[in-house]
Amino acid sequence: MSHWQARVALPWSLEAWRDQARQAWCAAIAPEALDWLAGDERTLIAAAAVAQAPVQRPAPHVPKNFLALAMQALCHREPQRFALLYRLLWRLASGERGLLDRVTDPDVHHAMRLAQAVRRDTHKMKAFVRFRELPGQTYYAHIFNPARLNPRMMRQEMPQKYWHLLPEAQLLPQLMGEAGARVQAMTEREWQPPKRRIGKPPA
Repeated sequence: MSHWQARVALPWSLEAWRDQARQAWCAAIAPEALDWLAGDERTLIAAAAVAQAPVQRPAPHVPKNFLALAMQALCHREPQRFALLYRLLWRLASGERGLLDRVTDPDVHHAMRLAQAVRRDTHKMKAFVRFRELPGQTYYAHIFNPARLNPRMMRQEMPQKYWHLLPEAQLLPQLMGEAGARVQAMTEREWQPPKRRIGKPPA
């Protein structure tokens, strides 16, 4: 049996996966004859790309709920998700129209479990994560690393006459003036073991 390779450039993209899956189906490449790669992933197994396979049949027709399931499952980091979804596509397009209703089917159950995990994490991200606008200068002052200060290199990258175009550049004179003392304080500070737990922020 010939072996083929499908590469999903954007591993979370339904369009990227569907393009490769459609080419494989149209070339009648069975799931067991197809290796899936994500992004720039490398493999030791030499195989031709599905784009090189000759077309033998028209594009498959699958139900909309399969595409919805695939869109969510692709956002999971499960390495086998591409192959799993292609098996489901192969079976659906081969005539198993009621496949997704059989929740005890191993492939269906696996895909639904991936989709459920993605939905759960998406909900938690929206329910418990809060974003607030932070002024750019405040952010810059907090990420400024005095130990890596190199004014000469800074001026080479952007001449000082252009600094007035950068809002955060207004802070540079003060930050540069304090850098030496801050580095000295860091080197003299007594070592402390890392905290195991992050304390709650003040109310």
